[in-house]
Amino acid sequence: MVTNRGLTRRDRIEGWKSIAGALGQSVRTVQRWHLRGMPVYRNPNTGHVWAYLGELVRWRDDPGLRGGPSPSGGGAL
Repeated sequence: MVTNRGLTRRDRIEGWKSIAGALGQSVRTVQRWHLRGMPVYRNPNTGHVWAYLGELVRWRDDPGLRGGPSPSGGGAL
């Protein structure tokens, strides 16, 4: 299935633990990064969160999207 952004379900990462694992960071760190603009989506009815790997990589690698210097730890995807 392809979403309206051209990303497939295979690119979708479900839940904070999986997002943190993909970025090589702790859950708390990625939650803070989300507050700084990291693209994470939330279902308003259930609170379930997900992100798309390609968007996370672009956010991590582009200081303009982050609004500041590189997040500490760098972490490989």
